[in-house]
Parts: sequence; structure tokens; C-alpha cells
Amino acid sequence: MDSEQAMRRIGETLSTKKVLVVLDDVDKKEHIKKLIGGYSLYSGSRIIITTRNKIVLNVKGLKDKILCYEMLKMDDDLALRLFCQHAFGSEFPFDIYRGLSSKIVSIMRGLPLAIEVIGSLLNGKDEAFWKETLVRLREVPEEDIMETLRISYDNLDKYQQQIFLDTACFLFNENKTDAIYMWADCQFYPLRGLKVLIERRFIKILENDKIWMHDQVIDLGRRIVRQESPFNPGRRSRLWIAQEALEIIRTKKIKDEVQALKIFRCDDSIEITNEEFERLQNLRFLELNWGTYAGDFARCNSKLRWFSWHSPRDFRADNMYLDHLVVCKLDTIDFKDDSKVWDLIKRAQNLKVLSITRCSSITTTPNFSKCSSLERLTLADCFSLKRIESFIGDLGSLIELKIEECKGLTNLPEELGALVKLEHFSLSGCRGLRELPSSLGNLTSLRKLDLSGTSIAKPMPFPLSTSDIESKPNKVVQLKVIGIWSGAIEVELDRWTVPMLQEEVARQLNLSPDSINLTFGSNVLKDGDGTAKLSELGVKGNAEILSTRVCVDQGKSLEEEDMANDERSCWLARVKAAATALAKRHAGEGFNVELEAQDGKKVNMGSETDQRAVMMGLMLHSYAKQLIRRQKYEDALEILAMGEKSFSHCNPHFIEMVDNVPILQLDTVWCYLMLRDISSLSVAGIRLQKAREGIECALGKDYSRVRRLQGGLYRPMALHLRLELLEGVVAYYSGHLDKSRKALTSAQEKFLKVHVPDESLSLVTSEGFEERDARRVLRMTNLDVGSAIDFLIEEEDKKVQKHEEDMKQRQEISEQESYGVTPMKKPVDLQRLNELVSTGFEKALAAEALRRNENDTQKALDDLTNPETNAAIQNDIEQRKSVEAAIEQLVSLGFERSSVVQAVSGGRTVEQAMQQLLEQPQGLPNQPENADPATSTPATTSASSINDEDLASTSNIDEVGDTSAHAGMDDGDEEMEKELAIALDQVDAISDDDIVVTEEGKAIEEYLSLLASAGGSSSETQTR
Repeated sequence: MDSEQAMRRIGETLSTKKVLVVLDDVDKKEHIKKLIGGYSLYSGSRIIITTRNKIVLNVKGLKDKILCYEMLKMDDDLALRLFCQHAFGSEFPFDIYRGLSSKIVSIMRGLPLAIEVIGSLLNGKDEAFWKETLVRLREVPEEDIMETLRISYDNLDKYQQQIFLDTACFLFNENKTDAIYMWADCQFYPLRGLKVLIERRFIKILENDKIWMHDQVIDLGRRIVRQESPFNPGRRSRLWIAQEALEIIRTKKIKDEVQALKIFRCDDSIEITNEEFERLQNLRFLELNWGTYAGDFARCNSKLRWFSWHSPRDFRADNMYLDHLVVCKLDTIDFKDDSKVWDLIKRAQNLKVLSITRCSSITTTPNFSKCSSLERLTLADCFSLKRIESFIGDLGSLIELKIEECKGLTNLPEELGALVKLEHFSLSGCRGLRELPSSLGNLTSLRKLDLSGTSIAKPMPFPLSTSDIESKPNKVVQLKVIGIWSGAIEVELDRWTVPMLQEEVARQLNLSPDSINLTFGSNVLKDGDGTAKLSELGVKGNAEILSTRVCVDQGKSLEEEDMANDERSCWLARVKAAATALAKRHAGEGFNVELEAQDGKKVNMGSETDQRAVMMGLMLHSYAKQLIRRQKYEDALEILAMGEKSFSHCNPHFIEMVDNVPILQLDTVWCYLMLRDISSLSVAGIRLQKAREGIECALGKDYSRVRRLQGGLYRPMALHLRLELLEGVVAYYSGHLDKSRKALTSAQEKFLKVHVPDESLSLVTSEGFEERDARRVLRMTNLDVGSAIDFLIEEEDKKVQKHEEDMKQRQEISEQESYGVTPMKKPVDLQRLNELVSTGFEKALAAEALRRNENDTQKALDDLTNPETNAAIQNDIEQRKSVEAAIEQLVSLGFERSSVVQAVSGGRTVEQAMQQLLEQPQGLPNQPENADPATSTPATTSASSINDEDLASTSNIDEVGDTSAHAGMDDGDEEMEKELAIALDQVDAISDDDIVVTEEGKAIEEYLSLLASAGGSSSETQTR
């Protein structure tokens, strides 16, 4: 489900249920607008919004509905007690500091974070330091909390400041132990530094050993870095904005100041070359998401201590040896055993932490035998890993070894027993392991062993208590996953987290875990900080989990999201405008629309409203089908809704003959299924009922009418297969299991019949026919190859004939347009025109006489035979030709056609019209992109300067016919009209049944499986 669907779903919930919603720390009004902007709240509902910026509450349309409450500052007594807790370790100040404490607290304006930070700063300091701090606080602007916090930062030593800035820019939410290794190698004295930062309330260490930092403290750290060089990012010590970092890398200057950079969620075409790397001479931290490295790095004397790479594209670097590397993290990579990427760690003798996760292609451990200082090694979710090499025994400094979720691993080397310093050993999730090497009894330092999720029944005796051995304490259960991937996954509910489940589903689809959403019941499974177990979230064995794909662009800024929404709205508006224009041009101006029935006969429509409605509905439906074939289901739903609305304007009696209407209902529900929109599926029964009734009415029950009209050919069941499948799915979500089972079983029988063997397919395609056409006709003919070929040949002949008829019709329409329209906006009747021409009148003269007289042949004949009116008509024709010639002449000079038409109105000469065009800015001829504004001609009339006479004259020009009436249309509209026309042209008598049925087969199997696991009858109700 994308963000637009989610917002629509939330809006519908808000308008139908009494709710209490809390939006915390909102900083952009778009957040509020998207959530509640288009909906009214259910009676009694309340939404509480907290924000630090009152401007975000000024939402258009909601301004009067939002009641603002200024948060009262913390009570002075409470503020003083909070301050004292951090400054003195008690709720009351020491007598000597009582007066100073009250003054400092009053300056803090009741802000808890500032009170905690400043109180922690003053803890244990003498009176002189307190007075100096009070002076500095009084100098800070009243509303600038950053400068207040800055006072505490300034009192850190230079090493603590480095740790603080690293954390604020990159390492918040990172593992504390990993960060300590890097800081220690940089001689920042991290144990002391972290202790001080914790005491100052700048950071906290969470239970999972992650570093936590308040968002305002993060803002402080990044503000300090920006102030290092406000206007030149290349002179800053840290870069964390991807585009900014890339621009700095690309410049050819040496960047001595840059110590750390992070390029996150940027284009995967990023390439960091050896020359760019050499210019970052003091870089010690580098994190790259996607992208690659390229070139010969032999001359790079890297000082890099931390290297992190997520989802790399490839690796084209030579001799990239990171000799000073301390922490190396490679995640979601697809490099094989012989990849050059492993050169990164080949000579890293100083490496302390190595993490290789989600590397799906390695079958054995990379050669890290030279990493003699390695203390922490993680190999996780490497599903193809089958062997741990014996050189792992050479890692004598190893303290922690995690080999987790490596399901292909079946044995371990005896050399593991040489890891005498090993304290923590995890084999969690390695289901292929059945026993441990006997040498593990030598691990005298081992304190914790995790064997959960393995097949090891009896662990060897270890020098640790059984309470420290986690040997399968969790029961393995199955979860049934449906949606974009269907299958069963074995999990341990007490150990697996949402991210782990996302990663498993993503691995099956070869997608990023970030692109997967999981729904249990009616709730999206939230990963929070990633530590909550599935059992804690209420997931139980055999539970059904819905997997959907989210937009990979969720990480984009709100501005980018708004841009995407604007582009989508613009696209939809273009589709609607193009369909309206085509329908009006080909149906609404007297050009009779002809539809072809299933027997090939023409069905004429009389009402202009019906013509426009049906023409527009057909175009939109045809275009939606193209989108469905391209798997753009959300876009298709928008277009289908437009088409449905267009058909609704048509005469109900006539619309019964149009089979597109019921098939549109079917296509709509199919999109629901492909999007896994369960809420829409559960109420789609009415749509399917309309679809079945309409299809049977238009095509006959079981296609009997079609079979009769198609010369006895058996109509295939692909369309009916999809209908029964969807009826089964909707019944399943409505709780009618017996009905669901019956429909799905029938659909399965049809699926077996519509399958086309490759042998038959190749026989037909060898005759030069497209595979798509061959497949659908083979279904029609019950796999009779001869009949299929005959039908296709006949169909080709019909297409040629239809093409000739269409060309003739287009020529007639073009001819009609050249004559203009009557005063009642009707085109000239060509049949009556030809009758007049056959009597000897000139065609242009006769057409103008019919146009003036609303296609009344007798009146036109009277005018033509009257010498005075005949002369007047000829004079008007000559004037019109002169006007058209003048228009084309001026347009050829670069003026806008609409401005030219206005300028020549009223009988102006070319010279007069040009003079008017040159006097108004809108008439400025189109200039080349590099034209000099100083030499460009100033220009033409604005719309506001046109008088009534001009408008009347212009109307007359349109009436007699501007032969280029549509030439002023922008290219985008022409392109969209062409797309719609092509889509409509591809529709024929059997296109609706042109379904490959691959997805149908998968869905049938999936839901029959769900029914088998659910058991029971229609009296049961599915709980979702």
C-alpha cells in the first residue's frame, strides 16, 4: 500500500469512527493536511497535535477547526526540583547555591531538556564556575535553546566534543561497542568521553547497547558542524547530506578538513573513484548506501577506521587495501567467494569488528585469516553459506562470534576450539546444524552459547552453567505469508523480530527489506527499535501475514513526495482532458460513433450524451487495461474510476449492450487483489455481481451467444476463470468459506483447461503470428491448431479492412473540420455535400452554403442559385483563405497561434496584426534558448486588451474553420491523446479474454491452501 492509499484509508477511518489520535512533534503542515485535510472527523473524535512551530497549524481549510493551546512552561517549583536532581543528586539545592539555582532555573524558561543538560554540567563544579555559567546563560537569546545547550558542549574537552559530533551526525542508534573501537583507535578516550556525555544528559545507552540522542541535541551537533564553515561544506569536518557530500567529493581540491561522510539513499549510479578517495586524506568514517568504488587504489594511503557499505551495485576497485580499518560492515551484498571486495579486509590487521550480513552468494567464509586483531565477527543471513574455513581458528583475539540464520550450514570446523578468548558464541537460526565439534569443550572463556533455532539436541559439555546455554528454548512454528510473496516461513516467535521477518520475505523476492510491509490482522507490524519479538506483538503459530510492497521512495523528503503527488495529479488531469477532447472531437460534434457488436455488426448511437460518455468510457477502460498489463494497478484504479463515471452518464438501456461496463467492474476487483487491498476486496461482492450479470447479458451465459456468433468456435474461459477466482477470494474475506471453496475449485478446473501447451503455441507462432494472439485463439478453438490459424488469417484481413475504413473516416473528419461548424456547432454533413457537388457546384462553395444553413439542403441550394448570395459566399471564402494565409504567415514567424488569431480578427491586414503582436509581451516570438534578451523583440496583445468586437470576430474565424484548430495543443496533450487512441485501437472482439492466467493460477493455489488450513464451513467468519 503506497502513502496515498494509506492516507485515504486513514481518512475513511477518521470519518467513520470515533477516535483519539496523537501527532507528536509535527514540524510540517503537510503532515496534518495529508492526514485530515480532505475528511471530516466523526462526531466526538479528537486529534492532539504537539509542535514546536505554530505555523504548521495554519492548514488551509482547517485553520478555524484547530484550537491552539500554548503548553505551559514547567512550574518553577518542579523546574527547580528537576534541576537539583541533576545538579546535586537531590530535590533541593545546597544552601550556598540556592540563589544561583533559582536564577539559572528562571533563565531556562521551564524547558526540561535545557534544565537537565545545564544541571548536569554544573554538577560538582565550584561557585565560580556556576557564576560564569549564569553570565553566559544571560547572554543567550531568550528563545535560542541551541545556544543554551551549546554552553554545556563548550565545556567538553576536545576528545569528548569529537565523540559528541560523531554521534550527532552519524552514530546515534549505532552499537556503542562498535563505536568505541573506532574512537579508541583515534585516541579519543571513549570510555571517559561516553561517561561524561551520559552524565551531561547528551546521550543515553539503551538496553540493546545502542546510543540514543535527543533530536534537539542532534540538531545542536549538526549546527555546530555547519558553523565550522557556513558557506563552504568542503571545509566542514562531517558531511551527512548525500547531495552535499557528493558535490564535495567531485571537486578536485584536497579536503583535509573532512573526517567523516555518509551518502545515504542516493542514486545507485554513484561511483567513488580512486582519485576522489585520495583527495579525502583525513577521512576516518565512510558510510555508503548503494553505489560502487572504481579505479586503482594502490596509491591511496587511507586513514579510514570505519567502513560501512549497504546494498552495493558492484565493485570495480583494484588494490583497495584499508590497512587502518577498525570497523567494517557489509550489508545486503551479492558478491561471490572470488570477488575483489574481500581485498578490503585482506590486510586489515587492525580490524576489530567485521559484520557481513545478508550476503546471499558466498558459500564459504572470506579469507580474514590476516585479521589477527579481530574481536567481533558476525556472519548473518548468508543463506548460501555452507562452510566455515579452518583458518577461523587463527583468530585468537575473537571475543564474540555470531553465525546466525545461515540455514545452509551443516557442520563446523574443529579449529573453533582454538578460540580460547571467545566469550559469546551464537549459532541462532542455523537449522542445518545437528552437532557441535568436540573441540568446543576447550573454550574456557565462553560465558554464553546460543543454540536456538538449530537442530542440536545435546550440546557438548561446556565450562559454563546450563542457564547460559540457549539450546532451542523457543518453539519453531510456521507463519503463512500471502501477498506479493506466498509461502510458509518457519520462525521462533520468542526470538524473531519484524525486521527479521521482513528480511526473509524480501530475500524470497530479491528486494530490499525497506520495501516490504507486513500486516497481521488489521494492523501493520511495526518494528519500533527492531527488538520486539513477534510473540510480543501477538503473532501466533499458523498466523496469516499479508506482505505488501511499499514505495522505495518512502525515504524521500516531503518536498519530493509532494512533487510526486503533484506529478500524479497532473498526469490524471492530462488523461481526463485528453479523453474528453477525443470524445468531444469524435462524438460530440456530430460525428456519429459506431460500435461493433460481438457479431461484427455496427451499433449506431443517437444521443450526443451517450456518444461522448461511451467514447470516453471506452478510451479510459482500454487505457486502464494497458496499465494493468504493465502491473501499474494503483494508476489503473484511478483510470477505471474515471471510466466508470463516464459510463454512468450513458442511457442505462443502451449501456447494457456494452460489455466493457461489467468487465470494468471485474478489472477493478482484480486490481484490489493485486494490491492486496483486503478492505476493498471484502466489500467487492456487488461489483462482481454486476460483472457476472453484465457479462452474461452481453456475451450469453457461459459465452453461448459468443460461441454462436463466432461460427461455433468455443469461447475460452480465461475471463470467466478470473471472475470465479475473484468471487472465491471475496467470499473468503466475507467469511463464506463453502462458497469460496466452490468458486475456487471451479476456477481451478477452468485454469487447467485454458493452459496452452508450448508445442501448440510454437506451431501457430511459426506461421508468423504473435505469441499473444496465438495463445488466445488456441484457447478459443480448444487447441485446434488449424482452426486457430484460419481464424487469425481471417482476423488479419478484418484488421486491414478496418484500417482502411478508419483512414477513410479520419479523412472525412479532417475534411469536415476544414469546413468549420455551423452556427449550432454542428459539422457539415458530407452526404448532403456530395449530393450538392454531384449537381455541379464547387465543393468549397457548397460546403459553405450548407454550413451557413445548418445543413439544410434546400436553403443551401437556394443560396447557391441566387447570384447575390452566391457571390457573397465566394467573397467570404476568399476572405477566409486570406485570414488563414495571414495566420500561417505570422505563426511561421514564431508568434503563438492563439495570439495571432486574435490579432488578425476584425479584418486587420498582416502588417496591422504584426504591429499589434509586437506591442504586447505575450506575442513575443519564440526565442532560442540562448537568445539575447536585449535584442529580442518586445511583443503582442494580452487577453485583457481584447474588446467585444475582437471577440466576435474571433468567434467568426473559429466558426468558418481554422484548419489548424488543434495545432495549438501542447505536445503533452497530443502525446496523451495518442496513448489513448492506441489503447482503444488494440481492443477487439477477443481482447478481454487475452489473459495469460499465470497470476490467476498462483492466487487459486494460495487461497485454496488458506481454505485448507482454515477448515470449517461458511458459518465461520474470517477474523482479520
